[in-house]
Amino acid sequence: EVREESLGLKTVTFPLVEGILALTGGAENDQVLSTHRVGNLEASPLVSGDPLGFMYPAGAMQFTILMGDGRGLYFAEEDDRVNRKRFDWTPDAERGTLTFTISHPVLNWGAKELVSGYESPGDLVTGPFQGDWFDAARIYRKWALTTPWCRKGTIHQRQDYPRWLAELGYWASHPLKQEGDIDEAFETQAFFDLPISICKDYRNGMGAYFHDNNPEYLPPRLGSKVYAQLVKDLQAKGVRMVPYVIGYLWNTATESYRMEDAERRGGILMEQGIVPVTWAGSHDLSAGMCPATDLWRKKLLDLSKELVGKYGVDGIYFDYFTNHTEDCFNTDHGHPIAGGDFWSSGVHGLYEQVRRECKKLNPELMLCGEETAEWCIDVLDTTHSGGVNSNAPVYFAVYHGYTQVFGGIENCTTPQTLGRWWLMGAQSGENNVMPGLATGAVGEMGVYYRNLLRCNVAFAHPYLAYGEMLRPPQIEGDLPVLPGSACGQYQAAFPVKAIEGSAWQAFDGSVGLFFLNYDTREHEFTWTTDLNEFAGLDKSRKLKVTGWSGDKGEEAIGVWAGGVVKKTMTIGPWGLIALKLEVTQ
Repeated sequence: EVREESLGLKTVTFPLVEGILALTGGAENDQVLSTHRVGNLEASPLVSGDPLGFMYPAGAMQFTILMGDGRGLYFAEEDDRVNRKRFDWTPDAERGTLTFTISHPVLNWGAKELVSGYESPGDLVTGPFQGDWFDAARIYRKWALTTPWCRKGTIHQRQDYPRWLAELGYWASHPLKQEGDIDEAFETQAFFDLPISICKDYRNGMGAYFHDNNPEYLPPRLGSKVYAQLVKDLQAKGVRMVPYVIGYLWNTATESYRMEDAERRGGILMEQGIVPVTWAGSHDLSAGMCPATDLWRKKLLDLSKELVGKYGVDGIYFDYFTNHTEDCFNTDHGHPIAGGDFWSSGVHGLYEQVRRECKKLNPELMLCGEETAEWCIDVLDTTHSGGVNSNAPVYFAVYHGYTQVFGGIENCTTPQTLGRWWLMGAQSGENNVMPGLATGAVGEMGVYYRNLLRCNVAFAHPYLAYGEMLRPPQIEGDLPVLPGSACGQYQAAFPVKAIEGSAWQAFDGSVGLFFLNYDTREHEFTWTTDLNEFAGLDKSRKLKVTGWSGDKGEEAIGVWAGGVVKKTMTIGPWGLIALKLEVTQ
């Protein structure tokens, strides 16, 4: 609490922990976990010399760790109200120590009346632990699964989760600028030969140019009847239509922007007293909109209902809201002024309203957004994210089975970029390379990817689509590290060991194990996994083992004992090993 009437709180920093020593000599092997996107371990700031931090809720989770040599220091804030905060690790080179802080912009700090007191919205948790990033994720998971966003249960349990999305084969982007563009979607679908896929209508699909006339997307450029028929034609062949909608911008050149007084009634007002504008790929300036306003919510709801009701689309892809965190200082909007949970409650409320009303039109409708967003798991069915180069996919370790993630790397077709995203349990596709893979424009990579997708649908779905992530198997052997290369719009193909694996438990208690060889050479390797650690399958259990391959389908492998399993196997060039372990007694 403040001690003087003339003072107010803007940001509360707690905890503030100074003098954190390195865990390894010279911090050489120390790493700090960023939970942004799907998660990543980075060198300690004592090694890099640079501070390391991330904002919440902008595509992150509420925990971080310092780890090295099998032990770590854990920090988390268990705040189910989703208040804005920032996690920071700052080096003190002279003393050779780190300082850790969580800073909290308090709710309503920008209002005329000063904020005189602040109370933590949730427990702040810190302490030492044994293990690595996966152990830290399991600590956070115990709390995370008790939050409001996980209240509906797992994908397998939920009644409001579209079943077709749970069984999805892959995503693809096919802008429908003209009628003939649908052929590309059909060619891709035919090559991969899967029952269900998504066609995301992006960029020029609805308007003459990217974001032109937003949010006045309709009628479609192709005309209402033609577009509605294209949607039906796609659906008849198992291709679900999901149009892209920018959930944040209103084109300032539109008549509706002027007539509806959008700048005052709906625009985000910055602290400087202006509404932010951007070209955002359009010929015209577009203004940022406040998600807590009735005007903008109604505008997006009306658009969504027309897309679902009149044109029959299967879902809507909303850009922007979940991967940004903004403040609005407009006192006419009726919301708190800046800080706290202003942004998250405004965005969540918007999604919840759209979901509720559009589900009345189509109970199997799906909604998705940009970037991982734990706080929207109950209102968004999946989210778009990158992070294929993650060396610590904590988001999947915490939430896999409760939500899904799609995306990967744009325009990249290396075995590790396509393969690792699949191996981590993400939804495949949506990387702008599907037509090239289907037509052979990138050599044999299309066949490689098709095998992964077929495995997912035919065998691996209970694990990679909605299973619980187990600790990744330990892999040993004389394995080369494959180099990275310039690839993709957002990130490069990364150096990686030739063989990687993942482990999962399905809702029926069975375990799935998957291994990929990213190399063009055959390799022998040894893998080890403890089936009792999280799956509860001790050495007294007998397990029937079934394998899957693209040419033979399912085959009996044998019977193994539970507990710690260690096997040596050989995997072929660009090879896949897929195993299912089921209790027989």
